[in-house]
Amino acid sequence: RLFPRLTGDYRFELLVADRSMQSPLRLHLLDKELVFSRPVKLLHIPTGDGEMLAILPVEKNMLPAPLLSWENSPPPQQASLLAAILGAALCCLLPSGALWMLWRSKAIDVPHKIGEPSALQVLFIGAIVVQGLIVVLYFFCIAFLQLLPVLGVSLAVTSLIGYRALCQSRAQQLNESGFPEKKTF
Repeated sequence: RLFPRLTGDYRFELLVADRSMQSPLRLHLLDKELVFSRPVKLLHIPTGDGEMLAILPVEKNMLPAPLLSWENSPPPQQASLLAAILGAALCCLLPSGALWMLWRSKAIDVPHKIGEPSALQVLFIGAIVVQGLIVVLYFFCIAFLQLLPVLGVSLAVTSLIGYRALCQSRAQQLNESGFPEKKTF
């Protein structure tokens, strides 16, 4: 609750009590002066013995600025070291490892084919760009759950590269064997 004080400040209190409100536990949070964005009527505060004290709030901001400022906001929760390592492995190392295995595979021979303009080249470059975006996003402290869509796109691109490369390799193998080439997707 907000508890107005005679000095013009407001005391922010947290009250913990049962329904009867008998002997509530009061937790004093802070004392701050409230400022308002438009003219507000005088606040009449009982001072005891039937007397009232009128307080006119300063006319600036409607909400207390200390609750909206960066200086008074709670610090962001940092992920644990294990969560950071797991997130880095899932978001960066696994797709990158899959790309590296595709690159080193002699059956697909990507280093030889990458010099030729093909869909494989475009997909491989696109996957590397996605990997770079994942690394940039991860090290700018974006939450792991927000990285899951990017991880899904990266795995999809990596899978598409593998599928396309295997199709090209199979078609090339059929051509070298003398069988007619079958159309692949």
